[in-house]
Amino acid sequence: MPLHQVLAKTVIGSMVKDAMKFTLSVATKTNFWQRSEKSAKDIRNALTKSVAQRKQPLPAGTIDLCAREGPHKSKSDRTNHLTVVHTAADGARGTMHVAAAKKNP
Repeated sequence: MPLHQVLAKTVIGSMVKDAMKFTLSVATKTNFWQRSEKSAKDIRNALTKSVAQRKQPLPAGTIDLCAREGPHKSKSDRTNHLTVVHTAADGARGTMHVAAAKKNP
């Protein structure tokens, strides 16, 4: 089983970017932890702003971006980022880091 597999999520909105319409969601349960709906909604603004400010193109066919982790730094990525699972229309999934939004872009 993949590390931190998303088992449940809550949809927090939708967006059009890079000529694709997709949902934005936040993980509420993985195979390692569970968070409340309120906690998930607390990540909404960070995810929405961070994806809107993203300069790199999204993976082709993206239909959902799910924040697995809110803004943080890690040993492998010292920039402030969100860990996001992207899902394509064909069911393909992957994990990527999305730079956390700047306060005043």
